[in-house]
Parts: sequence; structure tokens; C-alpha cells
Amino acid sequence: MQGVLDLLEVAIIIFDQSGRAVYRNKAGARFDQARHGDAVVKDAINRMVAATLIGGAPEEELELLGPPAQVWSLSCEALRSDSQPQGVVVAVQDVTSLRRVEKVRRDFVANVTHELKTPIGALAILAETIATGDKGADTQELAERLVRESNRLGRMVDDLLDLSTIELQDAKDRRSIAVGALVEEALGRVSALARQRQVTLDFVSRGEEAISLLCDQAQMVNALTNLLENAIKYSDSGQLVTITAYRGDSRGGVVVEVSDDGAGIPDQDQERIFERFYRVDKARSRSTGGTGLGLSIVRHVVEAHGGTIVVESEEGEGSVFRLTLPNSSDVIEEENL
Repeated sequence: MQGVLDLLEVAIIIFDQSGRAVYRNKAGARFDQARHGDAVVKDAINRMVAATLIGGAPEEELELLGPPAQVWSLSCEALRSDSQPQGVVVAVQDVTSLRRVEKVRRDFVANVTHELKTPIGALAILAETIATGDKGADTQELAERLVRESNRLGRMVDDLLDLSTIELQDAKDRRSIAVGALVEEALGRVSALARQRQVTLDFVSRGEEAISLLCDQAQMVNALTNLLENAIKYSDSGQLVTITAYRGDSRGGVVVEVSDDGAGIPDQDQERIFERFYRVDKARSRSTGGTGLGLSIVRHVVEAHGGTIVVESEEGEGSVFRLTLPNSSDVIEEENL
């Protein structure tokens, strides 16, 4: 039984009727000689054990501000003989990740509600103005605004569906594809936007032999398209957006960089730009038709393919988004092990 309990991530500690610990599983041993945050948890355990021995059976969730911030779930159950407590079993579980996920979900629902409410409200007002036949209203302008808002709403729904699909499918439809082909397809999708904003696009491929990825083509092109669109929208007329592909230094791998000379990203925003609906410049994002989901989609695609994404940026100097992904031979070799 002890071997089974030692496999649990939940800390199990048993106390006798005097409040002395007589058993700890492996996870519970950390609270024996506790320091820092663990010491706070240990104090809470002792307090709850004392309360349980006099008739209570408390449960508590303990939040530690850290760093690192942690959330612990503590529960006690009395061991009774003839209705008298003879000891206490305590279960202690680190629920930090669970609470973080719950918060992300709550925030996501709240953000979706807010983001959808704005264009839907605008559509309703514009439609009502046209329907009432307001003679002072410019019908052509109202119609154009209706189209813009409906397009914005459509893009947001499309991005939400893309994000959900990526999270569910986990890049299962993978095949070996040349990086150049992926980049060219993404460049084709953003060429009209680049011409409209008078931004120059450049593709640089380094390496003697063709570089390929084992990837879901639709997802990877979607990710590259989002990065390019983001770079174009935050660049000024006459500026350059460059996408570069090359082999990584360690154990092969493929690196794809999208760089621009645009506005750059403030330091305090760089850690949050991959969150759903997070915008550095809300006014500029909305004016350019952004949904606030593009970089979140990119991150999910890259992680689903076993890669990483980082950003380097300075305000007024531009940004570089760097994707590091396993190439075809790396992935095939790992899957054959």
C-alpha cells in the first residue's frame, strides 16, 4: 500500500490523536522540513489537524503570492473509533495549474463576450439607422460600415474556429513539406495587404539543401500568414517585412523568422502578446481589422508541432518573431525510436 501511495502526486499525511505526524507518503515528505512557501502550508496543515481533532473536518484552499504564486488544496478527515477521533488523514494537492486553467477559461469567455458584443452592437445600430430611413444619414457610408463590421465579426468567428480546431486536432495531419512552399503560400495570402499598405515583402532561405518540415500544411501556413499579417499591419508605408528560413545550430531543426521595422512592442507587453484577445495597441488593431487572436493561433500551431516561438522587439525599432521547429528527419527519427 505504501508503494501505491508514494506514486500519488497528492501529499498524504496521517496524524495521531496528539497531532503528531506518524506517516507521510513521498509527496508529503516535502512538508517535514518545510521552508518558505512549504512552511506556510505546513502551518495551515497543523492548524487544520487541531481543528479536526476537536470535531471539525475542514477544507481550505491556500493561495501563496510567491514568487512563484501557488494554490494548495488542503482537506482533513478524522479517523474515528467509537465516535472519538483517533487521528487525522490530511490530503494536500498543488492545484496551481488547475486554477490557472480555470482562470484562463473564465477570462476567455468574458473576452469573447466583450469582443463579439462590440461588432454585433455596431451592426444593430447601423441596421436600425438604415431601417428607420433617417434622411440625415449617408446610406452609402452606413452600408460600408455594415460591411466592415460584419467582416470583422466573420474574421473573429473564423479565428475562434481555427483556434478550437488546432487545440482539438493537435497537428495530426502531418506530411513532409518544403519550408519554401509553405512560405510562398503564406506570402501569396498577404500580398494584397502588403500592396495596399505599401510594405515590401522579402523571403530569404539559407542552406545548401532544401529544408523541410513534417507538419500540418494548413495549420503551418495559417501560422505564417498570421505572423506576416501582423508584421505588415504594424509597419508603415515603405518599410520592409522579411521572412527568413534556415537550419538551426543544435541537432538540426528549422528556424523561421519574421522581422519588421515597425512600431515594436513595449517590454511590459511582450510576455502577454500570445494571450487570446491581448492587443498592444487596441486602436490600431481594430482599425486594421485585427481580432486579437492571431498570435495565439501561431503559438498553438508551433507548440502542436513540438516547436517554440520567441519574440525580440524594441519600441520604434521593429520586431523579430522566431519559430524553432523540428525538421522532417528529426521527427521521423524520434517516431522510429
